[in-house]
Amino acid sequence: QSVFVENKPGASGNIAMAEVARADDQHTIILGHIGTLAVNPYMYDKIPYDPNKDFKPVSLLAKVPSLYVVHPDVPAKNLTEFIAYAKSKPGKLSYGSAGNGSAGHLAFEYLKMTADVFMLHVPYRGTGPMVTDLLSGRLDASAIGAAAIIPFIKAGKVRCIATGSAKRLPQLPDMPTV
Repeated sequence: QSVFVENKPGASGNIAMAEVARADDQHTIILGHIGTLAVNPYMYDKIPYDPNKDFKPVSLLAKVPSLYVVHPDVPAKNLTEFIAYAKSKPGKLSYGSAGNGSAGHLAFEYLKMTADVFMLHVPYRGTGPMVTDLLSGRLDASAIGAAAIIPFIKAGKVRCIATGSAKRLPQLPDMPTV
């Protein structure tokens, strides 16, 4: 079966979700995720779809753990060192996310809250542009889905300082969990 894939950025996925919710062809599907199905209903006063009534689940496609990563110029080798470094430079460090309310944004905000540190959040319109700025050094850190960043970790372009999963990942067996 041929398929047509259309990426629809914007409004934390609300634009794409609304379009699919209005589709009447019975062949339009969407890859929903934690942001569009669980976070957005609480983050926005009103969203143009009902995640419980407008969609029927087909399958769990993937579980994507977040990895806490830093640009190689950041001297921290692990999460403890990173928190100490961030505390020594309040407001001087930045972290990027795929957008407001994204899993990476919420993961990093939770880290900031529990560690009592302040870093500037820079939201992007998706993971790709954020990774570009992280790799170039325009960002100091990020919490990002493993699949998108592991190749850059393996190539030494970014340094992983912790995994956001309950168990260590087979791809990074020496990396501690948070």
